[in-house]
Amino acid sequence: MHHWFCGILFTTASAVNTDMVHLDHCMMLINKWHALRLDLENKLFDLTGDSSIRDGSTGTYKSDIFLGHCKDDGNSGYLMISGKMILLMVFKNYMAIRNYFRIAFRTVTP
Repeated sequence: MHHWFCGILFTTASAVNTDMVHLDHCMMLINKWHALRLDLENKLFDLTGDSSIRDGSTGTYKSDIFLGHCKDDGNSGYLMISGKMILLMVFKNYMAIRNYFRIAFRTVTP
């Protein structure tokens, strides 16, 4: 399953084999991803003051789960991380960002 699918679990019965997964756990992991992304966006905003970073979190679709990163159901509803300087910063700090997410996801338990 990919974190960027906005609501695919809710709308496509064939998307997830419910005999093999627990949907509540999937939702917890999806929400955890979006919480980490939101934390990263907030830190990038604090670091740069670039208000365009906020453009990637203006969605209202199931905002209790996706935290503003989805505007509609399905992959096409996913809002990409925004920011004028974001790509440059990500490339310059790739290892630190990768380690941030790796450590954060170690705390997730079923």
